[in-house]
Amino acid sequence: MRLKKKVRIRKKVAGTTEAPRLSVYKSLSHVYAQLI
Repeated sequence: MRLKKKVRIRKKVAGTTEAPRLSVYKSLSHVYAQLI
């Protein structure tokens, strides 16, 4: 279930390079990814 969702999200993000819906926040020890 999770793998299928990840593949779908990757395709959507890869298809929107001009206006990416995926925003990534980097901190000292963690990386946060948020879908907008």
